This record gives sequence, C-alpha cells and structure tokens, in this order.
Amino acid sequence: MKQDLSHLIKNQAFDKKSLKEYLASTVLELIKLELENLPQSQWEKTLLTWVKICRFAQSMEKKGEEERQKFYQKHNFDPMMVQITESLVEKLRLAYQTGLMSLEDKGEELISLALDGVKEDSSPALRFIKSFFSA
Repeated sequence: MKQDLSHLIKNQAFDKKSLKEYLASTVLELIKLELENLPQSQWEKTLLTWVKICRFAQSMEKKGEEERQKFYQKHNFDPMMVQITESLVEKLRLAYQTGLMSLEDKGEELISLALDGVKEDSSPALRFIKSFFSA
C-alpha cells in the first residue's frame, strides 16, 4: 500500500501524533498480523527479521527509485517484498521530514514510533512487540 502523504506535510496538516498513528495502523498492523499467524515460539525471530527489514529499507531510502527497482530485479525480489520495502522507504521519509527521526537513527526506530501511536490494543502480539522494542 503506497500512499503519498507529502501534501499533508507541505500544508502542515500532518502533525507528529498523526504520523505515529498512521505508522501504528500500517507498519504495526502488518507485523502484528504476521505474528498472530505464527507460533509464539517464532515471534522473537520474526521481530529480529523485521529489524533487518527496517534497516534494509533505510539503506534503500538513500537510493533513487530507478536504482531500487534495478536492485529488486537483480536479486529476484517478489512483489510482496518490493511492496513492503517501498512502503517502509516512504514511511522513513515521512519520519525524517517531520523530525520524528534523524538520518542517524536506526531503521527499526520506525517501529518504536509506531508503538507510540497505538491507541488501544492489548493483544498478546502487540504486548510482545512492545516488550521486545522496549528492552
């Protein structure tokens, strides 16, 4: 799900709280959905993989779109992985533009920001994500 929200930043209608809520409803929901479909014994390994995915997306954010597409083709990325990476690239850019993240922050900080945007959810998966990223 690629959604351009840059017009909201230009109009200053996109505040930090709204961005955190957006991250919670997109990034966290995807991670939570994955965890809920796995045995709990695999959750930590899965979150470690998400840390790597966020760091990878951060490294790809520095490249132009054409260069990223060539990389995906060269390494035979499936459409799902391309979509996840591109979605995270977009969200990282929004976090940089709003000042929620700096270029020195690690990519997985995006997940911590998303956790700040959670309104109410006491699911076991979300509690696990919170404890994993607060440790």
